[in-house]
Amino acid sequence: MKIRADFSEAKKDIEALSKLSPELEKELDNWKNESVRELKYQARGMRKTVWRKTGALAKSIGGKKIRNTSGINIIVGSGVFAPEVPYALLQEDGGTITPKKRDWLAIPFRGVKGFPREYRDTFFAFSKNKNLILFQKLGKHGKRPLFALKKEVNIPASKWFSSVMDKQKEKLAALLSENNILARLGVTK
Repeated sequence: MKIRADFSEAKKDIEALSKLSPELEKELDNWKNESVRELKYQARGMRKTVWRKTGALAKSIGGKKIRNTSGINIIVGSGVFAPEVPYALLQEDGGTITPKKRDWLAIPFRGVKGFPREYRDTFFAFSKNKNLILFQKLGKHGKRPLFALKKEVNIPASKWFSSVMDKQKEKLAALLSENNILARLGVTK
């Protein structure tokens, strides 16, 4: 008994799949780079006081592609290449900041640097809104506000990360959809 099999169509499909892999990997790289670019843009544009914005969050965002036996993993976020900033998650989800080492949080006013203990000729007073303020005496009658003292500060959720990644997940799903893969292979349903 002789059995004959024609694998020419299967060979064509395998060749098409092997060409798809590098092309798809390049598309995944493009998706990763676009995600990082959009996250950095979002982080730079977050509403902050001008005098306290360092750009550390945007600088901490990165992405990398890891190829292993199970496939390709893409990692995007804060701390991928640069050190992760400790407040990235707090700014994403919001939360309450409380003092860890002292009784009060010292929130500097514009142009003030350093810590309250570094300033001389200071006194405390309450603002019209009943906030405790550390002032510095300037001459006989002058004064300059240095720090607002608070027991806690509530940070609203900004969703800087999830708002971008929700859009990027949709793009990734479209890129990896069965119809898109089949169309790249020249197969129609």
